[in-house]
Amino acid sequence: MEIKKLIGALALTALVGCAATPQNEAEKKVQATIDNLPDWYVQVPKSENDKELYVAGTGLSGDLMLAKDKAILDVEKQLANKINAKVSSRVKQYIREVGAAGTPLTIEDSEFVTKKLVTEANVAGYINDDMEVYREGQYYRVYLLARYPVEANTLRAIAQTERLINKFKGDKDEAFKELDSEINANRESNGDVGTNYSQHDPNAIQERVIVDNGVEIYPYNQ
Repeated sequence: MEIKKLIGALALTALVGCAATPQNEAEKKVQATIDNLPDWYVQVPKSENDKELYVAGTGLSGDLMLAKDKAILDVEKQLANKINAKVSSRVKQYIREVGAAGTPLTIEDSEFVTKKLVTEANVAGYINDDMEVYREGQYYRVYLLARYPVEANTLRAIAQTERLINKFKGDKDEAFKELDSEINANRESNGDVGTNYSQHDPNAIQERVIVDNGVEIYPYNQ
C-alpha cells in the first residue's frame, strides 16, 4: 500500500537523516513495525451508508493479555469520542421523523439518550472485527479493528427509553432513573462491577486505566 510505503519512508528519514548508511537495530525495529501494520489500521474502513463506525486501536506490552487490554482501551476511548455526534444526530432525526404523536421523546431528551448510549458503548455496543498480534523485540503489539453499529444501537436505545417513559406514564425523571439502573445492571452482568457510570461524564470510559509493570496506562489520543 502506498500509504504504508510513505509512512516507512518518513520514519526512516527521521531516523537516519540524509546519510546512506546500513540500518541499525533501532531502524530495523521501526521498519518491522511499519511492515506489520495491518492495512485496516493504516486506512480505517468506512461504512458506505454511514450506519456503522469503524475504529482501529493498538497496544504494546511485554504481556500479551495486557497488550490486548491496551488495544481495547484505545478502541473504547476513540468510540466514546466519535459516536457522540453521530448518535445525537440520529436520535434527533428519529424524533423529527415520527413527530410528537409518535414518541414521548423531545429534542431536548436526545442529549440524555445519547449520553446513556455512549456510556454503554464499551459493554455490548461494538464488535471486534479483526485482530493481529506481532512481536516487537521482547514485547507484543496488538492491533484491533472494531465496528460500532450506530443505527442499530441508537434505535435500541430509543426504544428502551420510550418503553420506560410510557411505563412511568410520562414521568421522565423516574424513567431516566430506571434507565440508569438497567445500564448498571447490564454492566454488572458483563463483569464490570462496582462503578456507577451513570454518575459520570459520558466519556467516563476514558478514565479507566490498566497497570503494566506497576505503571498506570491511560488511553492515548490518536
